[in-house]
Amino acid sequence: MDKDIKEAGTYMKLKTRIIISFFIIVLEPVIFTVLAFWALSHYQLGLIEKQYGIENPTYETLANTAEVVAHLTNKAAEELEKTAQDDPDRFTDVKYLE
Repeated sequence: MDKDIKEAGTYMKLKTRIIISFFIIVLEPVIFTVLAFWALSHYQLGLIEKQYGIENPTYETLANTAEVVAHLTNKAAEELEKTAQDDPDRFTDVKYLE
């Protein structure tokens, strides 16, 4: 029976099986981890662009949440700065601050 297997070409040496097994055990998890990271970050970048209006977000945007907050509060900060320059006494008015 062993002759039939060898003749059919389905017989692999032990060394070949060990090499193939090693690459499957090592490379498969690495490839799937990279693929999962890429898919998740691509999805999150799309959400950042859609929800916060940041054009062309990068991987740095994912890690730098201060940049996202600064982008969101930039307009309000500019308005407060203009009010502080034009009429600083307005900040003592409780109704304006509400």
